[in-house]
Amino acid sequence: MGKVLGILASNLRAGGGVTHLREVLKVAKPQEYGFDKVVVWSCKSTLDVLPDVDWLEKVHHPALEQNVKARLKWQRTVFEKEVSGMCDVLWAPGGGYAGDFQPYISMSRNMLVFEAKERNRYRYKLDYFRFLMLFSVQSKSFKKAAGMIFISNYAKEYISKKINLKNKNTKVINHGMSNVFRETVKEQKPIEEYSFENPYNVLYVSPVYVYKHQWNVVKAVAELRKKGYPLALTLVGKSVPDAKVTLDKAIAEHDPKGEWVTYHGHVDYEDIDKIYKASELFVFASSCENMPNTLIEAMSSGLPIACSKLGPMPEFLDEAGIYFDPEQPSTIEKAIKEFVDNPQIRKEKAEISLANSKTYSWEKCADESFKFVKETYDKYTA
Repeated sequence: MGKVLGILASNLRAGGGVTHLREVLKVAKPQEYGFDKVVVWSCKSTLDVLPDVDWLEKVHHPALEQNVKARLKWQRTVFEKEVSGMCDVLWAPGGGYAGDFQPYISMSRNMLVFEAKERNRYRYKLDYFRFLMLFSVQSKSFKKAAGMIFISNYAKEYISKKINLKNKNTKVINHGMSNVFRETVKEQKPIEEYSFENPYNVLYVSPVYVYKHQWNVVKAVAELRKKGYPLALTLVGKSVPDAKVTLDKAIAEHDPKGEWVTYHGHVDYEDIDKIYKASELFVFASSCENMPNTLIEAMSSGLPIACSKLGPMPEFLDEAGIYFDPEQPSTIEKAIKEFVDNPQIRKEKAEISLANSKTYSWEKCADESFKFVKETYDKYTA
């Protein structure tokens, strides 16, 4: 008789975590790794997007619609009894399991929890104290876990050193990439073929958070426009109030008539590929990431990419990018200018990043994940 895998997804409510779980379960073949059944606990909105397959059971509790404190209380009471009676092994892809069930596999998703400099951007806000609480919960979870999945080498090295995970059973498993983003590198035209009426389109897709620095990209593009470069900027991503205020001020200062900055806000995952395909250059100005999903999407879309030099970004973009300091608009300006001035560099770099992007697939991610869960179970029960 096959085993039952439990997946605790109580803290996966939006964004990359939900995308990861949905895409992995869409292509997973659990029976090949000895699992007859997979049981997922999560909030209703997350369960609704998961595939309807005969081996997957979705479990919901009202507490999973509440805050972190309520969800942790539910874990220690209701969930502990349910998982012990239903499952052979547990995987917590959100990294927030605080119970005693074994064996379980934890997973790192959020570097804000561990990078003090980035966490301090939220000082005196409620998020700051939430991150501190998560640091405590996730540190304990990672240390107690029978196995640990990281989604970048950067995260593995940083967190392992930060909380001393020496000799821990770990595996780096990158997220996959949907084939909907796969494109060829488009013809790279000289900037002289563009005009302020028909501008060269710069794109930045990422939520508007304080560590994403969209306002610095606005400043950089504004300076290039002052120097005669016919550029337009498109920003895509949900926002939070404090960061959106900073972005709105930058747009009001540099584009008061609304002529060249377009902010779309949230765009559904199923529609975002159209925006990549309508753009000429991608900019990624985050200073804190675990694995930057939209950077991989841009690589897969065949766009040249000006990119933050911090965190794991060079691990994924490698020699295909032109890098900058996301907190220094002048360096962002310089990186964009280098691409805009040279169509050949654009073509060469875009071809390299497109080739690199082909190593990321959800099938590979799913297979490696289920294989690691099985191996961890086998080691623990040997």
